[in-house]
Formats: sequence, C-alpha cells, structure tokens
Amino acid sequence: LTPPSRSCRRQLAELSVAMPFALRHSSAAVCSAQQATRHLEGRHEEDCTMRSDLKRQETKYQPGWHRTYYWVQTKPGMETEEMDPEEVVREHGLPQHVMLSYLEGEIEGESAVKNLPAAILLIIWFLLMNLSHEIPSTIQSVEKAIDFDIIQNANFAFSAPGAMGHKNFQDVNSFADWYSWMNLGFSAIYMPTSVAVSEGSSLNLGPLPFEEASMYLVHNRKIGPVKLSQERLMSAGCPNPDVAQALSLTCDRYPREGLDLQLSPTELDVSQTAFKEYPEDTVYLDYLMDPTGTQVVDTMAELERTRWLNSRTHRAQVSFITYHATYDLLTTTNIHFMFALSGHVWKMITHRSLNLYAHATWDSWLFEVLFFGHITYLFLVEGWEVMSTMVKHRFRVKAAMAEYVSFWNCVDWLSIILAYCILGTWIEQVVGQDALSLELQDYLGHADACRQNFVETAQSCIAARSFNDKLFVSMENLGFVIRANRNLSAIYPVCIMFRLFKAFAAQPRLAVVTKTLTLAANDL
Repeated sequence: LTPPSRSCRRQLAELSVAMPFALRHSSAAVCSAQQATRHLEGRHEEDCTMRSDLKRQETKYQPGWHRTYYWVQTKPGMETEEMDPEEVVREHGLPQHVMLSYLEGEIEGESAVKNLPAAILLIIWFLLMNLSHEIPSTIQSVEKAIDFDIIQNANFAFSAPGAMGHKNFQDVNSFADWYSWMNLGFSAIYMPTSVAVSEGSSLNLGPLPFEEASMYLVHNRKIGPVKLSQERLMSAGCPNPDVAQALSLTCDRYPREGLDLQLSPTELDVSQTAFKEYPEDTVYLDYLMDPTGTQVVDTMAELERTRWLNSRTHRAQVSFITYHATYDLLTTTNIHFMFALSGHVWKMITHRSLNLYAHATWDSWLFEVLFFGHITYLFLVEGWEVMSTMVKHRFRVKAAMAEYVSFWNCVDWLSIILAYCILGTWIEQVVGQDALSLELQDYLGHADACRQNFVETAQSCIAARSFNDKLFVSMENLGFVIRANRNLSAIYPVCIMFRLFKAFAAQPRLAVVTKTLTLAANDL
C-alpha cells in the first residue's frame, strides 16, 4: 500500500485535534478525505489494522474497552467514564476510517444544505403547475351552483296553491318519493317545457324555445339526454337458512366490488367505487330530442308502472352532462340514490369536471417545463451518483448498494418516480381531453338529425343515442384518470417536504426540526 503524502498526514493530524470544533468548512478536510479515499480505493484486501479496529468496534461493549472510544483500552469498570476528546486524540490517536466517515458526512451535509434552494424551487414549480392545470375556483363555482340548484330548487311534496315544495332530494326515502322527485322536482329545473313567468302572473309565453331549453342555469349547455341507470344487489345465502325458508325469505348482498352501505358513504367512496351498471335497465330521457315533450312523461310513467326501482336495486343514478363555454369546462353531474340493506336511502351529488383544452395559456406550458425539467435534472444527478458508486466499487453491486442506499436517497428516487407517474397520468388525461373535444364537435350534427324527425326507433336517433352513451362512458373513464392524477398530486408534497427535511438534517440549526419530529414520533 502506498502511504499518504507527508502534507496529507500533517493535515490529518491537524484535523484530528480540531475535529470536535472547526472541521466542518476546512478545505484541508476535503483534501484529506479525497486523498485518503483514493488511497483506500486501490486495495484488494483490507488493511489488517483497519480490520482490527472494526473487530473491536463490533465488540466494543467487551470489558476493558471504552464504550464510546472503542479503540481505547481502559481498566475494568472504567468503560463508561467520560474522557476528554483532545486527550483521546493526543494519546490514543484516531482510526482512519472514523476520520474519513466524519469527513464524508460533513461533505454530504454541505451538499444537502446547498440543495435547499432547489428543494424550495421544486415546491414553487409544482404549485404553479397544478394551479395552471386546473383552476379550483372555477370548478368549485360551477359545481356548487349545480349542487345548490338541485338541493334547493328541485322540490316535491307541494301544498296548495302549488307554489311551495316542502321536500328536496335529501327527503327521498322510498321508491315513491324518487318518482315524485323526478316528476315534480328534477324535471322542473332541468327539463322545463314552457317559459317561466313571475309568481301570480297570468302571462302565457308559450313553449320554451329550443335554444333556451338547451341551456342550464343560463350559461351551461346541456349535452345529450338525462341518463337513468342502476346497480343491483347480488343473491346470497342466508346465515339462518331454516328460519329464512320457513318465512319464505331470500337474502341478498352488496356487489363484491361495489359500495358497502352499512355506514354513511363518503364522497370519495361514491365517486371512486366502481358502478356496475345493468345495461338492460338503463333509460335515457331524450328531453331535447322530442319537441312535444311527451317522451319524458311517458317514460317516467312506464318506469313507475313496471317498478323500475324494486327490492333488488342497490344504487340508482341520475346523470347529465353540461358544458360551460366561457370556462371551457365540461361537467358530468351524478345524483346518487343508494338503497342500503338496512332500509336507509343515502343521497349524494358528485361531479367530474375538466377543461377540454389543457394548455389554454402559456404559463401552463412554462410551469410544466420548469417542474419536469427540474425532475429530469435530479434524475441525472442521482443516476450519475449511482454510476460513480458502481465504478468506485468496481461494479460490485452488493458493495455499491450498501454504500449508496440510504433513507434520503430513497426519498430522492421516490420523488423522481412519483413525478414521472404524475407526468404519465397527465399525458393520458390530455389525450382523453383532446378526444372528448373532437367528439363534442360532432354532437349537434347527431342531435339535430334525430330532433328533426324524432322517432325512438329511427336510425338517426339510434345513432344519436349510441353517440351519447359513448360520451358518458368516455367521461367516466377519463374521470378515473383525473382522480388518479389528483391523488398522486396530493401525495407528492409529502415527498417534497422530506427533501426539505434532508437539507434540515444536515444543518445544526435546521436539524432541530427533524430531531424534534424523530424524538416525538411515538407520541405523535
């Protein structure tokens, strides 16, 4: 083995004395660490002295060896006595690998602190990118307006003289209530047939023009019909078959991957749980196709007569699509009626909203480039570090991974992988939005062809209904992609915060944060 140079030995000796105090920013420390590291890299066998030190470290709790300064031999019973670091260095020396380990930790800590501004910039790019993708205020404005109209204005249980409805969709507690709400409440706000006039007025302004009938809440364009669909319960064995058979009863269960209604479902449960629609039970109310307005009335009467809702119904869903041109916002609204086996009827309104043109402004492109460019830079840096470690250990994977793998490096790679997952779901979302935008451009052509000669069995109306059904399916599938992208985006700030903690842990004052969290972890 080639011994270190005289200047390197002198610097190591000086650093050994000064190590507890001013080692952190010493340029000599960097020189010593680099020379000593290069000195150790070329060997094929471990130095016997180093091996002896490591052996004593592994057995440092043996009698006769100090428990902190494990290379210092002491008298029996004195293993835990406090010793002056300067005295230890002066009289017993310092193992080389301890010095190198300390120097490497200081260099890594300095590098981590230097990365603090980059970690803060990553947070800023991520925040601005998400705000440019979706404007929460716009989405909330449209969705809350629809919620308010359905809850407050879609009323039934009218009292004389017919101007006051005492119940809304939250008061639907039976199958009869659902039909009443659909006929008197929902039809009045979404499928009106005549021009509304002020209360007490004797004016008759005639039937509602098609252009006005096509709009909802003044600014939202109705897209396609109202879709009525349902999910059914599954047959199951009874826990007490003898009693059930004696009372001529059968037992049901919720669908295997369906919504469990034993407890009140959350909005996330309702919107994300798969809805297994029974196609033979799906009904469309072609309000805009039928100029006479009789199709809706006749269809609802037929549903009630044939008992479309019955004891086998698990979930019933009323769905419609609207488009807001000013905000370029396409919204699917689903009104859920969930019939629990306990007899309770849960009600909820959910939406899926999206901007059809993903990059309407230049800032959305800019923040995407800044964020994913930053992530790509981190990927290259981490990749280079992996390759350097592999070369250092002569491509011995096990030894290289033992040195490289650490909690903070795992955090770095997790933040990179999650960022690229966000990019993947975002690309899938943009492609789906472009496809929907092209589909909507053909909507009026199909609708007008059916409306001009409305017969449900006509070829033009069959084509229009097929188009509308495809539109509902596309919106539902794209909704799951959007939800996945939002879930990943919700998790990602945790990774960014860990990157900040990495920088905090390397700086004594900032490390108070990470040390406090570590010590309080059990209590938290």
